Amino acid sequence: MNPTGMSAALDGGSGPGFGYTTTAPARDAVFAGAGVTLQVGDRWNANVYYNADFGRSDFTSQMISGGLGFRF
Repeated sequence: MNPTGMSAALDGGSGPGFGYTTTAPARDAVFAGAGVTLQVGDRWNANVYYNADFGRSDFTSQMISGGLGFRF
């Protein structure tokens, strides 16, 4: 895929215009994730998730998130 040019204008199209050219998108990348949820009793749960975006030469992203839940 090649870079793409975009044009836009502010104020509903009557304001100043501007342009932007995207970069060529990276190829052969992987986005993967895994998670686990632990149920504690009837009302409480806890979770942990991991996500990774890798395989590109110029970008790698990793994220860990967690949470607690209470059902009422």
